Parts: sequence; structure tokens; C-alpha cells
Amino acid sequence: MSKKDKKLKLPGRKLKDLKGFEEVFDLVDSPFDPSLGAQKIPRNDEHFDIYSFLEEELLRLRSIDDFFSNQIEILIDHPQTELLLNIQQNKLKLLKNELISRLETPYSPLNLNLEHAWNSTFSSPKPK
Repeated sequence: MSKKDKKLKLPGRKLKDLKGFEEVFDLVDSPFDPSLGAQKIPRNDEHFDIYSFLEEELLRLRSIDDFFSNQIEILIDHPQTELLLNIQQNKLKLLKNELISRLETPYSPLNLNLEHAWNSTFSSPKPK
């Protein structure tokens, strides 16, 4: 069974805590499927359903707001931009050095093609 086939099954109480995060789980490649949790019991009272929906929506929005607010605070307190830029600049320097070292050799493809173009342009034609 591959990792994509595995689904995370949660008990009903844990599923209620994650209510409203379904769209966040869709953004992340996660094996979580909220439909695999506890099943809802159908209710007949429409007013109760609307009130319940509004309460759940309020909790969902607050949870998402808290989640993203905490992430932003972490990024502000622990910025990684400079570190990532330094890492990428170092990788770029290494790649440039490797490319230059390969092109400096007299038998590099670039030098051979330049030599062929030079010789074919400026050399005298060979007699047949």
C-alpha cells in the first residue's frame, strides 16, 4: 500500500477540532480525508441546523485565522529569507565555477565549436 492510498482516520472528537480545515488540507498534499471520520446525525429542526451551521462556521473561521496568524508570527520572529538567499547564492557560485572549469579546457564543446567556426571562416579554401 503506497502512502497515497493511506488515509488518516480520526475519532469523532478529533474530527470536530479539525472542522473547517478541510480546505487547508486540500492545499497540502495530505492523506487526511474528513469524510472518513464520524458520521453526522440528521436533524429535523431547520432553525437548529442554521444556528448550528453559523456556530460551526464561526469556529472554523476563528480556527483558520488563528492557524495563519500563528504562522505569520513564526515567520516574523524567525525569518528564513536571508538564509535561503545565501544558500541559493552559494549554489549559484558553485554551478558557475563548475561550468567555467568545464568550458576552460581546450577540448570543451564550446572551444571546439568556436575553433571550427573560426577556421571555416578565416582559413583559405583547400584545393581539391
